Amino acid sequence: MLAVRKLQSLFMWLLIAMNVASGDEPLDRRETMLDDDDARWVSLPTGRETRSVSPPFTSPPFTSPPFTSPPFTSPPFTSPPFESAARPDLSRLMRPRLSLASEWELKTDGIEIGNYDVKLTVPTYPLYGPPPPFISAQFSYTGLTAPAALELPASLYDASLGAAWMRPLNERWMLRFMASAAFASDWENTSSDAWQFRGGVLATYKWTENLQLIVGAIASGRDDLPILPGLGAIWTPTPSWRVNLIMPRPRIAYLIADTGVRHHWVFISGGLSGGTWAFERNRIDDKLTYREWRVGFGWESSPPQASQFMPSGGLKLEAELGYVFGREFEFERRTESIDIDGTLLLRMGANF
Repeated sequence: MLAVRKLQSLFMWLLIAMNVASGDEPLDRRETMLDDDDARWVSLPTGRETRSVSPPFTSPPFTSPPFTSPPFTSPPFTSPPFESAARPDLSRLMRPRLSLASEWELKTDGIEIGNYDVKLTVPTYPLYGPPPPFISAQFSYTGLTAPAALELPASLYDASLGAAWMRPLNERWMLRFMASAAFASDWENTSSDAWQFRGGVLATYKWTENLQLIVGAIASGRDDLPILPGLGAIWTPTPSWRVNLIMPRPRIAYLIADTGVRHHWVFISGGLSGGTWAFERNRIDDKLTYREWRVGFGWESSPPQASQFMPSGGLKLEAELGYVFGREFEFERRTESIDIDGTLLLRMGANF
C-alpha cells in the first residue's frame, strides 16, 4: 500500500509540472489534494475487484429561457359609431326658392282682372333639425279694367313678409305655424286700413301611412272671412294619386308620367280666392273686398319630392285652365256691392 501511495504522489506531481510547463493556471487545491472522501469520485483497482463509483452529480445549470413578454397588441382604436339621424343636405335645405305666377280672368260685364305674383322663400338654419323655419317675402299686383262708373281702383298692390315652420312632435303629430304682416293698398290709401295680419296653426295627425288628418285655423286678413277653418285630409292611396282635401284650396292629382328625373301630373282643383285692399275713392278712404269661387283642370311638372317636409328642388312648372264664379266686390263705406258673371281663368306658374 505504501508503494501505491508513493506512485500516486509521483503521478500528481507530474501533472502539476506539466500544467506549469503548458502555461495554465495552477489547479485548485481540491483538484490537487485527494483524501479518503475523494475516492468516491474515481475508479481504482482493489485487488480482486474494481470498485466503480460515479462522478459527482452535477445538475445542469439552470438556463431558463430569456423572459420575453408577449408583444402588446391592443386592438386598433375605433371610435364608437356616431348614432344620430342622417345629416340632411344643408346646401339643399338652405337654398332659396323663387316663385312666379300670373292669372288672367277674361272680361265679362266690362270687368277684366289680371294678377301677377312673385314670392321669395329663404330657409333659415335648421337649429332643431329639418325642416328649417322659412322666411318669405311676397309681392302681388292686381290690375282691374272696369267702367269708370263702378269707381273701382285700376291697380292694387300687396306686399307681405312672413315666416313659417313645421315641427314634428312625434311619429304621428306635426304642427305647422304661419305668420305674416301684409300691406295691401292702391298706394293712395296708406292708412292703418292697409295693414293686415295673416297666419294660422295647423295640426297634422298621421292616421295611417296613406292618410293624414288636418285641423286648425287660418287668419286670412280678409274682411268678409277673417278666420277660415283649416280642416281636411291628405290621402295618397297609391304613389300615383294625391288627394288634398284642405280648404280653401283642395286638389286631386294623378301621376301620368315618371321619367325618373321629373314627375308629370294632371289635377283638378277648386276653392276660394280673392282678398281685401285699402283704396281711395273720391278722396275718401275705403276698403275693397273681392271674392270668387273657382274650379280648374291643370298640369304640373316637377322633380320627385324626397321628403314631405321639403319642397322638391329644381324647376317646377304649372298651367291651369279653370272657371270662376260667385264673383262679388264689396266695400266698407258703401252699402251696395257689385256682382259680376263667371268667366274663364288661365293661370301659369314657375317655381325654382
